[in-house]
Amino acid sequence: MYSPSRRTVGAASLLAAAISFAGLAGGVAQAVPAHTAPAAGSVAAAPFTPPGCRQSIATPEFIDKYNSVGGKDVLGCPTTGEMSTPDGKAQFMYFQDDRTGADSAIYVIGPRSAPGRPAFLITDRASTRGHGIFTKWRNSGFERGSYGYPTQDAVDSGAGYSAQQFHGGSLDNR
Repeated sequence: MYSPSRRTVGAASLLAAAISFAGLAGGVAQAVPAHTAPAAGSVAAAPFTPPGCRQSIATPEFIDKYNSVGGKDVLGCPTTGEMSTPDGKAQFMYFQDDRTGADSAIYVIGPRSAPGRPAFLITDRASTRGHGIFTKWRNSGFERGSYGYPTQDAVDSGAGYSAQQFHGGSLDNR
């Protein structure tokens, strides 16, 4: 079986790694629903391309957040790859739902090497008036603007709108 600690890798090891990577270890394929990415902790957590999308999602934190909010059914397709912010404090991806036109972003905060980095969703999805949180945050300058980085996901207010906390204050979709 393939061992990542070995310095030399023979053809048999490469074949075993490919089989293991594809989820075929033991000759049994593991089914994954077409609309969801494989679990980040699984062997098959390599780049995932949602059905009908061109862009892949590669990092476990992005895959986990994408799955936890409903994947393509909620966010649509990625419109960018994973990118770093200019100050290097976070990585992000943008998404757009072709059915609703809602723009969204997932931000993973912290250095790439840090374990357990938090991932936050910023979205226009819940907005029915065109004043979505993502649009307001984008218009303020994204993470470089007065609101800065997100510190939590949007929370339903119970009064028909959502609010989200950022380092520099709160935004809502009213």
